[in-house]
Amino acid sequence: MTHSTELVQPSGAASAAPRIRLVGTEENPVWGLSGGERLRRMARQLGATIVDEAQDDEAVLLVRCDAVIGARMFAAMLRLESVVVLDEDGAAAVAAAAPPGRAAELEAFLRGGRWIGDEQSLPLPVLRPTDLDRAFDESLRRRPGRPIARLVDAENTPRAEWSLYNAANLGVTDIVAKYLWLYPAFHLARTAQRAGVPAMAVTAGVLLLSLLAALLFLNGGFAAGLVVAWAASLADAADGKLARVTVATSPLGDALDRGTDILAPPIWYAAWLAGLAATGQMAGPWVWIAVMSVGLYFGCKLQELWFYRRHNLGLYAWRAFDSWFRLIAAGRNTNLVILTLFALAKSPYLAIAGVAVWTGFAFAVQLVRIVQAEGAGTIRSWMEP
Repeated sequence: MTHSTELVQPSGAASAAPRIRLVGTEENPVWGLSGGERLRRMARQLGATIVDEAQDDEAVLLVRCDAVIGARMFAAMLRLESVVVLDEDGAAAVAAAAPPGRAAELEAFLRGGRWIGDEQSLPLPVLRPTDLDRAFDESLRRRPGRPIARLVDAENTPRAEWSLYNAANLGVTDIVAKYLWLYPAFHLARTAQRAGVPAMAVTAGVLLLSLLAALLFLNGGFAAGLVVAWAASLADAADGKLARVTVATSPLGDALDRGTDILAPPIWYAAWLAGLAATGQMAGPWVWIAVMSVGLYFGCKLQELWFYRRHNLGLYAWRAFDSWFRLIAAGRNTNLVILTLFALAKSPYLAIAGVAVWTGFAFAVQLVRIVQAEGAGTIRSWMEP
């Protein structure tokens, strides 16, 4: 679970984040949250204040409760001054950054419903979501898509839910999470939300499933362990997105999620080794191969950490090649594919060797990229505009 970062406002930013007043009725919940509750949660995360009434001598951000606003869009709106914010289609006003003394006038304008007509008739200059700077988002390792700001009714609620979910996806990730789990994770997240299961509980489930998979591997239950490991992979693809779409991210959830992602794979490899020994399939040389796979896995993680500390940029976000290589790099899901293929071929003793070879290859590729980055001077992501 990761926190979304803010968009950079395209013109002059206010000296302080304005107070927020919610306008209209709260209907048609999206991901279980009414428009007003979503705005309140985002305001709390950003340290903004929701007010019941606007004072004449202060600026205030007026936002319609029947609109769904993306996290990055909302963060950018807090910096605006004296503008009307239109929806994505330019057909409706969803918010207004009211200067002192004009809150009542602009609130009445927003309550008037959809606007379709000449921009010259609007009470303030207009700003469309696409006018905002679509800066590279390091937390999600992606260039943001179209900012989300639209009025919601019963008919377009599913579209709004998919838009928020898609915006919560990691841009640079492995091929399994990016393509195979895209729709299954969406339906799992939606099922969890409708059942009242919070994102933190899904993350805890990932941890428990990962431990169960390790126990099964430990006792030679490779097939059953792989089924459970894949279930953990699917749940892990859903938990962070569920946290973001329900505005329920937290440092604890993020730490638990990242810790499980990092520690589960080497524990699985060690348990797989012990399971081979328990079933009499482990000879001396395989022990060193298993140790090598664990060591190389941690080596890859240390490479990523060093690159980020050195360049303030993720290794896989540097060039387009790096983002492509992340699709197949030696991570949990990619190595799960290797383990599964060898298990299906009834050669579990070769599976751990396959993991070691592929992880060693990834380590070598990343080492070359680190050396190349050292000679490139100041680097930036290829996804930056």
